[in-house]
Amino acid sequence: MRARDIWTTALIALTLLWAGMTLGVAFIAVPAQFAAEGLSRPLGIDITRHVFARLGQVELGLAAATLVLALLLRPGRLLWALLALLWLIVALQSFWLLPVLDARADQVLQSQEPPPGPWHGLFVASEVSKLGALLCTAWAASRRAPGS
Repeated sequence: MRARDIWTTALIALTLLWAGMTLGVAFIAVPAQFAAEGLSRPLGIDITRHVFARLGQVELGLAAATLVLALLLRPGRLLWALLALLWLIVALQSFWLLPVLDARADQVLQSQEPPPGPWHGLFVASEVSKLGALLCTAWAASRRAPGS
């Protein structure tokens, strides 16, 4: 197997692993947590912000790994565009949206009720977009995979 084939396979595996993490955390674990009886809203919010903070750190590492793989692969425009979209979503979440949500969580933890805002909806939309970008990236990379 050539090095290029290994890098392509690694990119597919990495994006599918990342998609599974996103699906498991954002769409299964966190919603299930808030459905649990006996878990107070402040505690649920505090747990959730810690979970997304750690996931965000891991995602920055995964984004860096996909960049390295892309530089090694020198993919076509479609794959570059999908990866750029993915990196943009991760950057916006990490450096803008999660800090805004953290500030709102701090207010709740201090027994204050923050004013309504679009932040949770934007976060959900960004998670859906990220999941789609990950799956499309894996698909686009698979078109370059050995035996395709």
